[in-house]
Amino acid sequence: MRQRRSVGLCSPQRRGFWPARLGYIALLLALLWSATLDALTLDNVRARGDVIMGTYYDYALLPDTLGREQQVQVMRAVLGVEVDISPRWQFLGEYNFANTEIYRDDDNRARHDWYRNLGVDTVYYGNSQLREAYFAVDIPSGAVPGQWRSQIGRQFTLVGFHPDELPYWSRIDAPHSQFLSNGLFTGIRLSGRFGGFQSDAFYFMGQDHPDRSYNYYGIETDPQIKTNASPGGALRLMSDHRWAESVQLKTHVSAHVDKIGSATGSLQRGKHNDYRFGAGARLTLPTPRWTPLTSITLDVQARRFRTGLTSDGEQGEADLEDAYNIYRNGYYGSVISRRYNWSLRVTHEQLDRADSQVFGMVAELDPSHPSMDTVERSLIVDLGYALTDGLDWHLVYRQLDNPFPEISGIGEYRGKHRGEDKWLSYIRWRF
Repeated sequence: MRQRRSVGLCSPQRRGFWPARLGYIALLLALLWSATLDALTLDNVRARGDVIMGTYYDYALLPDTLGREQQVQVMRAVLGVEVDISPRWQFLGEYNFANTEIYRDDDNRARHDWYRNLGVDTVYYGNSQLREAYFAVDIPSGAVPGQWRSQIGRQFTLVGFHPDELPYWSRIDAPHSQFLSNGLFTGIRLSGRFGGFQSDAFYFMGQDHPDRSYNYYGIETDPQIKTNASPGGALRLMSDHRWAESVQLKTHVSAHVDKIGSATGSLQRGKHNDYRFGAGARLTLPTPRWTPLTSITLDVQARRFRTGLTSDGEQGEADLEDAYNIYRNGYYGSVISRRYNWSLRVTHEQLDRADSQVFGMVAELDPSHPSMDTVERSLIVDLGYALTDGLDWHLVYRQLDNPFPEISGIGEYRGKHRGEDKWLSYIRWRF
């Protein structure tokens, strides 16, 4: 269960105290460095932001939430700054003033898991409201071909495309596998560009979603903290090719390998595997003049997740059943059609439903139980309109087919099961 309370500087609950403030220290150092170099001008500093305001209605929240199934709120208010410290050095810092992250709280029925949660933002921030905050340096290539760059600090892992490139951001309009794929870590990233190709390697600490697989660590609630465990690593290879300025094909193959938690172990506590693999392609094409559309984008993504208690989680004494690994495979495909300022995105997702809750509560630790072969399906329809450059309005409907809603506390309301469909309407301003 996640708890936020005031404690002493030296207590273990404040192990995230200093890491949570590294972004502020980094921003101060960047500004002082620029001032020292007498290079801090308006041309060197650029503001950026991502502000989302809207309302949603979630049928999954109908029972026992005192009317909180409908929310009207500022869902995200990320403000940031980019600083050119020198011709080679840059700094990026982002702070979220309105955090609506998804997290679990055992004392709050509306904060159970991804299926039943008041949170909407798929980014988990932990004890800090910092989003990305890192220094970047361009590395002279020398005898090595290509363009090289290193980023040091808090940043997203490498599974799939960067979240800022995606047309979705929330629990309602984003595929479930996107929530499971990407999150914030603290580490060192090395990137190389070779024509239309890019390779990335990321060496990191932390755990982006401490309860993403119902693995609870008590006081370890910050994504920059991972005690008694080895660092993780991620790799990605991307390609980006354009033809005639109107055709673009972007692809990726990516992997994230990590261990989360610490011994001693059990199904929902201990050192667990956290493996994520992804591959996908996004193709944008112009449409013939006789169609009412101006362009169309096809996006296909595949994911594979591996979670489970490791033998290390039982100090090397676990048998195969205790250390059983759960594999979740999934895919989703989107078609995004545009006509001038209007856009329509239709997404279908299929993902294996069996997670540690299904394994423990339904299958009762039997790997051959039929529940381990069940899948969940989602249909997402997103209608958007660009009001101005950077200002968009969206109306989203999500239909979710979940084989085990009772696990998440989703049940009948006034004698009828209303399902888990969701509506979302929001305005998003990005600059």
